[in-house]
Amino acid sequence: MASTGKKWAIGCGVGCGLMLLVTLMVGGGLFMAVRGVMKEADTIEESYETLEADYGQAEDYTPTVSGAIPPERMEIFLAVREAMAEPSEKFANIIYILDDDDGVEVEASGYEKLKAGLSLIPSMMGYLKTRNETLLEYGMGNGEYTYIYSLAFFGYLDKEVADGPSVKLTGEDRGDSGFSFEIEGEEQSREEREKEIRVYLHRLHLAFLNNQIDVAGEVPALISERETLVNNPRRLLWEEGLPEAVRASIAPYAERLEPTYIPIMNLVEVGTVMPH
Repeated sequence: MASTGKKWAIGCGVGCGLMLLVTLMVGGGLFMAVRGVMKEADTIEESYETLEADYGQAEDYTPTVSGAIPPERMEIFLAVREAMAEPSEKFANIIYILDDDDGVEVEASGYEKLKAGLSLIPSMMGYLKTRNETLLEYGMGNGEYTYIYSLAFFGYLDKEVADGPSVKLTGEDRGDSGFSFEIEGEEQSREEREKEIRVYLHRLHLAFLNNQIDVAGEVPALISERETLVNNPRRLLWEEGLPEAVRASIAPYAERLEPTYIPIMNLVEVGTVMPH
């Protein structure tokens, strides 16, 4: 069980001079680590702006008429994940140390947990920087990335939507005042985490489907799926079974996709703690 007396929080101000703050509260102690991230944070802010300028917001993505993922886009998705492997693993290891969930807890001393807390900012910055720059380098927006991620891992490989750390991890876009990222000592159940992920992905999936229908027209299967989504605010796209065209487009890449999945990173990967 996680202690409620500790909290790690990162605040990333966007706009006037992007500020970052990490505050560690362990018992009555207060530690602050802010230096060395300003320049990288500015780069991350710029890359988010460029991604949105080039590809729009995540909900602007339009799947193909059949929903199938073209081979060249799957290759790009895998290339992005391979490029993100090192910062993802580094960030995951830190979360493992700070996480107190049975089955994923890493035995660590108080000093090691403190050190991990202080490493949280640079590792998160490294992850975000690599993600954004790699997406830009290979030509893929956040919407398409999330579409492929969710269908490939949840729809095809049957990964658990609720995967993630037991500690509460949240992100919030605060407009001109910035983006905040927090890891709190209070425990978050798998049920709470699954609800959070489902509500977020449902919104995106419904937008993707509406965009698809705008292009494909009144295709009965698409209209039926939209009605089902509208009537169930926690349902994911094609949750009862991927269309054959979509399944066939993912199948050849299953063996390469499998080792890139890190359960504890799932909450971050789907984008619920990213600016949006």
